[in-house]
Amino acid sequence: MYIDLETRLSSAQAFAASGATTNYYDCGGAFNLDRGEPMAMVINVTTAADSTTGDETYSFAVQTDSASGFGTVATLVTQAIPATDLTAGSQHVIPLPSGCLQYIRGYATLAGTTPSVSADIDILPLSMAHSDATIHYASGSVVE
Repeated sequence: MYIDLETRLSSAQAFAASGATTNYYDCGGAFNLDRGEPMAMVINVTTAADSTTGDETYSFAVQTDSASGFGTVATLVTQAIPATDLTAGSQHVIPLPSGCLQYIRGYATLAGTTPSVSADIDILPLSMAHSDATIHYASGSVVE
């Protein structure tokens, strides 16, 4: 799989607390990501999630804004992923819903005693996800 560095939101980014991805994606002037091929935020875990005490929780969100400073950020979709599923080498896919503005970033929400995980996070066509990836659809989504 080839990765476009323009769509890379984070590269082996270590999350030990809640926070945004290092980078954001600028869709440019014509940001119709909901037309054509379905797109997704793809999370490739590089270092497994900590679940030492058993109270650690992890969720990932796709956020969008009309400005790169994300001052009026809107969350498009949030997906909780169990720590036991966030193993090194695992891939998790969150399809992008319609409604994206010009800028897109990821946001990880971590809670518990010792949460930590590292991941590469990209915006990619859904077809580029591994065939064995875990695809997380929003509640109420229709899969055709």
